Amino acid sequence: MSQLGVFAIFCLILGACTDGPCHTIKHPELIQQQQVASLDPPPAAGADKAPDVALPPGHILVAKPDGSTQCGRPNGIALDVMEKDLGSIKVYSRQNRSDSKMHALMCGSPTGKMNVYEIQVESLKKAEEQGFKFLPPN
Repeated sequence: MSQLGVFAIFCLILGACTDGPCHTIKHPELIQQQQVASLDPPPAAGADKAPDVALPPGHILVAKPDGSTQCGRPNGIALDVMEKDLGSIKVYSRQNRSDSKMHALMCGSPTGKMNVYEIQVESLKKAEEQGFKFLPPN
């Protein structure tokens, strides 16, 4: 084994968990804080999204990423600006919300926010031609 390889292994051993096993809690006072935190009720499913309300018959939701990025353009394309992409399609409601997916935490990557519009089902094909995607009900 080369000297560089031996040095690399030595550095890994020296730097890994120098003050005891990695899996042990080094501060006992944190145990109580963790137990108290675990008693808090978990957030409701989909809490970061606006609640879905029953849509009238013949209405659907379409969505398109708003283009917001981490460390960059945090607000993305405004709802009223993106609505112009729908052209003559009648919009009944609109909202900006999370796509509820996990995203890498890295400057320049998408935030996962999207603009959502309520339209009539007959307008879906035209909306898809403009880059919008059908958003199935939850």
